[in-house]
Amino acid sequence: MGDTPPTGPTGNESHDKAIAEIWELFKKSEARQREEAEARRKEDDARKKEADARQARTDRQIDKMSKEIARLSRKMSKEEGQWGRIAESLVRGELVAIMKERFGIVLDDAALRMGGMHDNRQWEIDVIGVNSDLVVIVEVKTTLSTSDTKEFIKNIVRRFPRLVKRHRNSKIYAGVAYVKTGSNEANVVKHAEDNGLFVIKVINKTNKIVNSAG
Repeated sequence: MGDTPPTGPTGNESHDKAIAEIWELFKKSEARQREEAEARRKEDDARKKEADARQARTDRQIDKMSKEIARLSRKMSKEEGQWGRIAESLVRGELVAIMKERFGIVLDDAALRMGGMHDNRQWEIDVIGVNSDLVVIVEVKTTLSTSDTKEFIKNIVRRFPRLVKRHRNSKIYAGVAYVKTGSNEANVVKHAEDNGLFVIKVINKTNKIVNSAG
């Protein structure tokens, strides 16, 4: 209806009065509608600001949590790496003795880490022991899983004669060593045994062959 009142007067006093009252009601109604619309707009703005504030708080919490998770992951990775190096040293230090004691295998020496490139892929063996006739290779894991065993067999054991050609005619004994397992220990050990590996557990700074008899 707008802000412009109807053209008047008409000469009819009661008629003009009615028109004026109706016009006044329309003005009040329009004012009330504007006020209600403004109130709704302010409520919407307030709700939007509150939603934005909640989202900002959530984003800050997620960012803080992500940073904490990353920090803990780095710490755990560092600790795992330190334990891994300790375990490798322990296995290397006792490999000659435990292979002779358990399997009657006499090694001339044992060393940490042998690696290289083959088919554009880098490879590494954690511990290796040798004599003139055979080679013993060991994959050392802080936390051993069946997937670790599968990868070791696929990427190292089966490819070893091609990876280290000077030992391609040597008899190969392969094993895994671990501090702990990521799942049921008996199942992890049995999986390694079933795939022809000897299994060494690092316990209290010593090594123990945990394969079942035979």
